Amino acid sequence: MTVVISIYRIMVKFIDRSRGKFYSLLMRDCGPRLTVGGRITVSAPKSITLGSDVFINAGCILHAEGGLYIGDGTKIGPYTSVWTSNHVFDRVDAPFRLQGDRYNAVRIERDVWLGANVVVLAGVTIGESSVVGAGSIVTKDIPSFSVAAGNPAKVIRSRIDDAN
Repeated sequence: MTVVISIYRIMVKFIDRSRGKFYSLLMRDCGPRLTVGGRITVSAPKSITLGSDVFINAGCILHAEGGLYIGDGTKIGPYTSVWTSNHVFDRVDAPFRLQGDRYNAVRIERDVWLGANVVVLAGVTIGESSVVGAGSIVTKDIPSFSVAAGNPAKVIRSRIDDAN
């Protein structure tokens, strides 16, 4: 049984790396060793820049029309979504569908860990070596070396303080 599990894990890692090679061909720029889980959705891949050793888990949505940068070593948990646009709804005399969209780039710096089911909204920057807790909705910038969680996500502690 242990041998079967080990072989299965090797096969999954191979498939995820192969999927990463495929997606890397679609992106504007992509560093080496991209790993991509199954069933992800990518829009506007030519607007995405990825660093090296990026891991994108299963079921993620990368909606990148406004531009998306993901830095080296970043890990994105399953079913996380990143949105780089929002509907315009300023006018009350016109339907939403006729008011268009606003686009704002998202920047996720190096060595960031986004937990499962995180939502990152347009215009946000998540600083280097930060952690965003599962189920959080990121509506504002997160400083480097922070741990953030909640809806909306708020910084709950600094990782620098934890290291001392």
